[in-house]
Amino acid sequence: MAAFRPFEVKAVRIMAESALPESLLAAVLAAEAADRYSYTGSGYYLTVKHVDLPSERRSLSEPPVAGIAGEVEAGFVVYLGDKELTLECHTWGAVDVPEDFREMEVNVHAPPVNYVDLRNETQLVVRVGRLRRPTTSTLGVTNTPIPCYRSTEVGNPLLRTVWRLYLRGHGPTSRTTTPSHHPGA
Repeated sequence: MAAFRPFEVKAVRIMAESALPESLLAAVLAAEAADRYSYTGSGYYLTVKHVDLPSERRSLSEPPVAGIAGEVEAGFVVYLGDKELTLECHTWGAVDVPEDFREMEVNVHAPPVNYVDLRNETQLVVRVGRLRRPTTSTLGVTNTPIPCYRSTEVGNPLLRTVWRLYLRGHGPTSRTTTPSHHPGA
């Protein structure tokens, strides 16, 4: 039996086609057996060795690749290095990747990128929960839920703009407790 299932071949091709020559990629994907396989409880690692693979370590995760089998959603990452190619398959949804995932009918695709890539940016804003603060209105004291954010400050203009736009619509100055704006008024 081949080392890679058809859906795994597709996932590796999508991520590695620009990093490896086609002849080498075809040779690796045609391997008869995996050199290592390890199921983690929420995914797996599948490794194949080839003498022409690079020694330098590198991870390939662009474009993002997803696999769906029923209600199971998985993501994939390819690792190169030490003359090996390792495919990581990991849980990407609410249901863990089961041990028999490789035997399932998996539909692999590169979802459209509809996010702003901020991995190399210098400021991070993370929603950490909701707090309640006492507010006063003509109706008496109420508890109004407000979003609570944690931010690391580093001078990135794009993220400062995003933060300002958020504050414009949701910040403390946009909330008012006058009767005409109070939810219960």
